[in-house]
Amino acid sequence: MNNMLMEIMNSIKKNNLEVDVWKLLNNCIELKLNELSKNNAEQSSALRAIMKINNGKNEAIDALCE
Repeated sequence: MNNMLMEIMNSIKKNNLEVDVWKLLNNCIELKLNELSKNNAEQSSALRAIMKINNGKNEAIDALCE
């Protein structure tokens, strides 16, 4: 780890902020996962719509959508 990160980590530990930092980071991760999940659902819906419109007419499009 670089010096700045070590200073931050030492400050967190010195001030007993481990739990607060963990909660903050956990919240950030949950928000990112929710964003990715929403994006994934939107893309999945778009692919299903393309496959439905294609209706097996073009095998290359079906293959790309899978």
